[in-house]
Amino acid sequence: ISNSFRDIETMYSQKIVLMGNEELQGNLKRAFGTKFSFLKMNQIQNANLIIAVDFFENESLYNEANELAKSFNIPFLRALLQEEQLNIGPIFIPNETSCYNCFISRKITNCENSYLSYKFLKKYNSEWNEEHISVMSGTIEMFSFHILSFVMKYFS
Repeated sequence: ISNSFRDIETMYSQKIVLMGNEELQGNLKRAFGTKFSFLKMNQIQNANLIIAVDFFENESLYNEANELAKSFNIPFLRALLQEEQLNIGPIFIPNETSCYNCFISRKITNCENSYLSYKFLKKYNSEWNEEHISVMSGTIEMFSFHILSFVMKYFS
């Protein structure tokens, strides 16, 4: 039993850097409570995980998180809440898994018409703005708790 408590204690000592949409970051902090420490960007070298969140496939955000993950050798979790669709993961681990660029490239090339799919993704993302966010009540909170569950599984 003492080993189990030690494992839980170790899990809760992990340090996380959040990136992306401010509203989603705030909800994540509330969902995670005091279990994990959140670091500011200037303390990223001490982090155990980067979580990047947004309301769409924000390539610039996820590319930035990917570069930071590689630079500091820290895993990074991609999470997005697109209308009513939750996308959590994959988790990118430097020198162990593929990077974000490989992931998005593979995701698009597996579509029936990859050129049109990529063109649609670019157009959709370029036209996106905060007014278009229309999620059902409680979806953001549910999304945040799903991320918490994902992170707890990763650290355990």
